[in-house]
Amino acid sequence: MPEENQRLRLYKKIAGATSEAAVAEVRAEMEDRYGAPPDATVYLLEASMVRLECERIGIAQVDRKRTEVHIRFMEKAAIEPQQLMRLVARNAKRGAQFTPQGLLSFRLPRPERRSSTGDSRIDCRPFACAGERITQSTESCTRVSKLSSATRS
Repeated sequence: MPEENQRLRLYKKIAGATSEAAVAEVRAEMEDRYGAPPDATVYLLEASMVRLECERIGIAQVDRKRTEVHIRFMEKAAIEPQQLMRLVARNAKRGAQFTPQGLLSFRLPRPERRSSTGDSRIDCRPFACAGERITQSTESCTRVSKLSSATRS
């Protein structure tokens, strides 16, 4: 996207999206006007989808610090406490912990493979209880991880 005003307008639409359909509309608009979006834009769109899912299930914050991920839940999160405790117990050897303050922490596994573009892929399935999109989409987790790394550099 050559013009800064157009880019900022689309970023604002992505940030203001309140549903998956709204994000899909922005993506369709971008593809119609400019063709296939670059990877950075795809990551931004997917991060927006993850944000919506986090809001839906009651995740207040997701942080990545090097090889650890920290997920802070809201007090009224739509998560079954027993399921969360089973998740932590099953993954304790991998560093999974849950604090009384509502913070789930775990270490990321080492990247298991590289794609043809050289991108690392992280398997987020061992931590599959936080929400449908977050838990079932290895691609989204990987891309959010890459996005968070890119924004810190």
